[in-house]
Formats: sequence, structure tokens, C-alpha cells
Amino acid sequence: MSAIGAALMALEDDASSLDQLTARLCRFNIFAVLGATNSELRHSNMLAWLFDPNESHGLGDAFLMAWLKELDATERLGQPKGGFVNFGPPLHVKVLKEHLFISATKVSRVDLLIRIQFSSGDHWVVCIENKVGSQQADGQLGRYFQHIERDYRKANKRLYVLLSRDSEVPDHPAFGIATYLDVDSALSNAIEGASFEQDVETLLTSYRDILREKFMPKSPTELLAQSIYDRHSKAIDYIVNVRQEVLGRATAVFDEALANNSQGLRIVVDRDAGGTIVRFLPKSWDVAQNRNRVPEDGEHRYVWCEVTLHTPQIQLDVVCGFPPEDWIADLWERASIAPFNRTGTSLTSDYVKPHRVVSPISREEIKESTPVEAAERLMAWLSNRIQSREFQAVSAEIESAIAQLGTG
Repeated sequence: MSAIGAALMALEDDASSLDQLTARLCRFNIFAVLGATNSELRHSNMLAWLFDPNESHGLGDAFLMAWLKELDATERLGQPKGGFVNFGPPLHVKVLKEHLFISATKVSRVDLLIRIQFSSGDHWVVCIENKVGSQQADGQLGRYFQHIERDYRKANKRLYVLLSRDSEVPDHPAFGIATYLDVDSALSNAIEGASFEQDVETLLTSYRDILREKFMPKSPTELLAQSIYDRHSKAIDYIVNVRQEVLGRATAVFDEALANNSQGLRIVVDRDAGGTIVRFLPKSWDVAQNRNRVPEDGEHRYVWCEVTLHTPQIQLDVVCGFPPEDWIADLWERASIAPFNRTGTSLTSDYVKPHRVVSPISREEIKESTPVEAAERLMAWLSNRIQSREFQAVSAEIESAIAQLGTG
């Protein structure tokens, strides 16, 4: 057995690791489904729900207390380590989202404001500015500090926290640093040993998975994938190289399918254009005038159609190659209006594209399909485009322009 054969067999034998990776990649997650993975507002809403002991999660004040203790343990609450635990359980908690502070010149909106009344009688106010993707605005934290110091001056303690993915440094000294690693740790401590209704458990599991997969330096999925690659790098590199050839194989099958259907579509296919390009032209363009005779290179067409598979979205172009200057100038001007969809605004190349149609099919979709499946989908799209009223009008315009080329 060859070395690569042995490597592929070893990878196949490691099926349990591959199954684990597949399960992780395919796991249902409500935040991912809703496109809320990186939404600052959605994370703030989720945190507000978790912080509020009276909400439907059933955790009571467990998450709030676990989060405060997490910050207290590392002296990020502006007091000596361990000072927090002396206040006892909270009697009353009020969580405010997008809390407004209005001054004569500015309206400020704090992401989260938590008011806590402890059994000891102490009243705390916790200001949380949440940054998932954005950065601090100039003087933003300073304005929050001024408002809270003024409006909540009777509170026994006013705490300020900048929550971010990557330990962003606050631009105001009153603010402590917190990350979503603290949120994950607090959530894990809060739910340990607890039981929940099925829908609550689904939501909590989804949120913890999002935190670990998208907000941690090394996610569990990434660590598992790295471990598999470290053990099977030779086999995986081989598979990746084969996958990179998928577009080439799809192009060849598509090229053949187009040739087999050329009579019904009334086109001529120029076989083996090379790379990931398929070339053809309507039969009405296949005339003597559409020949560019170059002694050193043989005979070429002036105008043809080209389907490109290596662009992010598959596209169909009408291409003019090395055409007479006066002729292409006239066609280029005509292509500035319907039915053409011209690419570019000036003639700057030996290859000019007076008309383009962008497909809804992406390059990545082609890579994920078998060559036959890709060719079938491309054929369905291209057949529809060729027979469309728009393309027929473009084809007639090009046919008319070709007639002006002469025969020499």
C-alpha cells in the first residue's frame, strides 16, 4: 500500500473523531439560525434575561451572582478581592436595557443597567457597556460615568463594566474589564446540576455553544479539528488538493453537457477552452465576418460567449477579443443602454465585455456538488438565460454588429 493510501485508511479508521467534528459543525443553534451570533443587541437582550432573577429561565439570581463573583474574584469590581460576598443575597433586582440619560447636548444610552437591593440594605448600581463588534465612541464611557454618579449618587456602590470579546481596555478609569469568557464561566456555574424546561434548556445550550465557538480564543470545534489534522495531515492535505480540482471536473462535465445540447439551444460550443471557462456562441454569430485571422496564432473569433466558474458567482459574459478599434468603439457605446448590461465604463483592455449576466449559483455551491450535479444546475440556468428575451435581444444586436465587420 502506498504512503497516501495508508494515510487515507488511518483517517477512515478515526471515524469517531470525524463523527464528533461533524456533529459539532451540524449542531442546531437558535442564535445561528436567527443570524444573531454577532448581534450586540441580541447579546445584550440575552444577558438582560439571564441577569433578571424573575425571568422565565428558572435560574433565579444564580447567573447574576455567579457573574459578579467571577469579576470580584479578580478584583474587577473596584474593591478588594472578596469584598462582594459580605452583602448577602439580593432582595430585589431591576434590569434596564438601553437605559437613556438625557443632557442638554447629548442623549446617552447605556446597554445594561442593573439595580440591586441586597438583604444587608445596600443598594448597588451596575453599568454594563457591551461591545461585541463595535468600538468605544469618544468620551462614551465618561458620559455614562457622569450620568450614573449624578442620578444614582445615593447608591452604596456604583460599578462600571466594559464587556467585550477581547478584553478591550476602557477609556475611562472607573470601568473594569470583562469578557464573554466570564459570561460563559458564570453561566456554566449557574446551570450546573439544574434542570430546565426543554425550550429553556435549548436556548441556554445554544447560547453557551455560541460563546464557546465564536467568542473564545480556541473553540472546542477548532481544537478538535486541529487534533484531527495533527494526526492525519497527509491524508487531509491530499483531500484538499483533490477538492481544489472539483471546479475543473465540473467545468469539463458542463462543457460536454453544453455540447450535447447545442443543437436544441442553437449554439456552437468551442470545446476545451481551458481552466474553468466554457465558451460558446449563438449559431447566428458563427459566420465568416466573425473570424480574426492572425498569421502567427491561427484563426480566432472576434465575439463569443463565456461562462466563468472560478468567479465568486458564476457569470455569463459576451466577450470581444482584439476587435477593430472603430468597430468596438461603436459597439461599446451601444452597450451603454438596454438590453445590454455592460461591465466597466471605458475601453481599457484587448478583451472587452459589453454584456454580463451574474448567476445566483456561487463557486462554493459548485465545489460542494458532484460534477454531474453542478453541470445539471449550470445547464438549467444557462438554458434559461440563452432563451430569455433579454439575451435574444443582445444576440440580435451582436449579430447586426458582426455583419459590419466585413470578411477580411
